[in-house]
Amino acid sequence: MKGAVAKTLQQYTALTDARTLKKLAVALGSSCSGNKSDIRLGLERQIPVLKSISDIRNSKNAVNITAIDMGTSNFAYCTFQWKKDSDIPVLINWNKIKLSDLHKDMKPPVYSRTLPNSPEFTGKLVNLLVKHLTQENSDAFFIERQRARTMGSSAIAEPILKINILEHMLYAGLLNKLAIRNVTEGSKYIVKSSYPRTMVDYWCSLVPITKGSEEKFGSVASDDSDVLEHEEVKGKTRGLSFSKKLRIALVRSLIYDQVYVPEGPQFHKLALSDDIRAKFENYSGNREKLNLCKALEIIDNEERRLDDTKTKSIRYKAGSIKNKNDDLSDALLHGLAWVDWTKNYQDIVNFINVASKESPNALKEFKIFTGFIKYRQKCFSESCITVDI
Repeated sequence: MKGAVAKTLQQYTALTDARTLKKLAVALGSSCSGNKSDIRLGLERQIPVLKSISDIRNSKNAVNITAIDMGTSNFAYCTFQWKKDSDIPVLINWNKIKLSDLHKDMKPPVYSRTLPNSPEFTGKLVNLLVKHLTQENSDAFFIERQRARTMGSSAIAEPILKINILEHMLYAGLLNKLAIRNVTEGSKYIVKSSYPRTMVDYWCSLVPITKGSEEKFGSVASDDSDVLEHEEVKGKTRGLSFSKKLRIALVRSLIYDQVYVPEGPQFHKLALSDDIRAKFENYSGNREKLNLCKALEIIDNEERRLDDTKTKSIRYKAGSIKNKNDDLSDALLHGLAWVDWTKNYQDIVNFINVASKESPNALKEFKIFTGFIKYRQKCFSESCITVDI
């Protein structure tokens, strides 16, 4: 970290207690696990990224942020445009690509429902994805970090290996495009990993769940989060499965709030572009159980046949992914989290700029302000789920 503000923030993090450090880490999208030194190191790595986003927004009057959630069959992403004169970002693109559709664009075409395990194929696929993504003119790409193992297993399953390879190659491909082309300062972009744990900690850890519900479903909270004794959240599954349902319900609630509440939005977290709003307005299904894929017109329900003239045809249902809302939800929550983390960073910078650094109560005031940021998120979390899980 560089500069007077960064130096002051570094002093605060060095002197404050572990609890305040963890609050700060969650608020800024950094890891809150480990000891104080680990948390401070994470903050030192995270804060320059948030500063870069803030600087781009100030210099270009807007920043476009693309968040990516990958799978071995589907590739979900969204793009937010956050203007300098607006407190909330606008969702301008929200899409999911069936990777098997990209396979067909290759020469020769590849007919496969999942990722073939070959460097030649993965290299071609990454080139297509990089070309597609950079057409969005984004200033920052955040790629969801993939887990290395299945929980409780020492072995690495093949799908996990494949998706890790794709993640790393996409990360490198986006960076390489910057390196090999003649880019001006204004056309550079950020490429970073976005860790699922920090995103889940930020959005889910303060959602009201009773201790009875926690025992029934499994905790979705981090070690430092508050499990509020509040009305029980409905559900039938445990742990990570419940966390996934909670995230989908949060995204459905955000969209419902934006589109279907007669008196207008209550949350003020995001806005929708006209074309995305129109798709949800025209959605004819159960609006409290939004099928995101169907509403966004990403898939159809017709059966397709992919024919290779020399080999056996592959038959599958194009609509087989229609009920998978988790990847689209996670992409949106990753992107929106980076906006919120940058807002929190800007608020902390503003606090440091106006606070008296020489005051004997400066550290105490910093702790109070960090607590206020958590309280603000807690107020949102207490009412953010408005649809059934």
